Amino acid sequence: MDVSIYRLQDGKYQTSYVDPTSNKRVRAKFRYYNEAIAFQKNIISQHRSATLNTQGSTPLNDFVLGYLEKYPQAKMFNRSPYVYESFIHSFGKMPVGHINKMHLNQWLEKIQKEKQYSARTLLLTKYCFTPFFNYLLNLGVIGKNPLSQVKLSRNGHRKKERVYLALSEAKEIFERLKIVSTREVYPVSYFQLHTAAYIGEVVSLKWDKVDFDKGNVTFPDAGNTNNRTLTLNTQLLEILKSLPRNSEFVFTREDNQPWSVNSYYRKFAKIRKQIAFGKTFDNYTFRHTFAYHFLRKGGTLTQLQVLLGHRSIDMTVYMYGSIMAKDVEKTTPYNF
Repeated sequence: MDVSIYRLQDGKYQTSYVDPTSNKRVRAKFRYYNEAIAFQKNIISQHRSATLNTQGSTPLNDFVLGYLEKYPQAKMFNRSPYVYESFIHSFGKMPVGHINKMHLNQWLEKIQKEKQYSARTLLLTKYCFTPFFNYLLNLGVIGKNPLSQVKLSRNGHRKKERVYLALSEAKEIFERLKIVSTREVYPVSYFQLHTAAYIGEVVSLKWDKVDFDKGNVTFPDAGNTNNRTLTLNTQLLEILKSLPRNSEFVFTREDNQPWSVNSYYRKFAKIRKQIAFGKTFDNYTFRHTFAYHFLRKGGTLTQLQVLLGHRSIDMTVYMYGSIMAKDVEKTTPYNF
């Protein structure tokens, strides 16, 4: 709420604001400036309290829609489909005024554990969502930004090392996967293994981005990745050609409905128990495995940056700079 203060010709001070209830402008005069300031603060405080009482019980989802309309390019929406969907799943139905530091701490710990995020990645995630809570603060629907109270270290070590699959492990896992989930999980994971695409890019891929004549696929610019076109090997092209085209999306469930990132994660988690024999990994492991073997076979970090879509070589170096390279052979490091 905006309460303006003007100095009049007679030396007195006038406050002016629009009453949100009556939608009429209200003015008041004061002899001294500090009296006008005190009145201004009081009116703003009363308005904020009234707003908190009336809108603090509104579900967070209602404000996300307004924020998306006003800031469609906000990093909160574009950085990671998994993180955004996890945030909405955790807090979308909660009254916005009830979300506190403890809730957010638990959520950040959850996604770090599930995705094995580094301290730096977790900190960047916090930065992506902070503007949204500042938006709520400016609307007056929360009294303070709970995310600003969450303290994260700028340094620190990953709770778990990145998981890489040996070539023999990857081949064996995919032989089992083809038997366990031929129609649903196998095509998605096989595609991800050979392109190192984010799972969000894979499940949202549409047929118009696949060029069978040129044998490539194009991923549009999104979030923290650049637009890139990747060449597909023969086996992968054959798998894509065998898929049904009952949807604009390349990869769908058995009911021909598109995957969401979370629904695919849940499905993969169930399948993994049947193919991994106790080994812990997720879909991100396929991206790490691609990078690991690509560099081990002689690929360069600058080539890998293009393939992964990293906007900055610094990110590629940070993630995979410690991997030693040997001899380069071809784009995909696999022969199956």
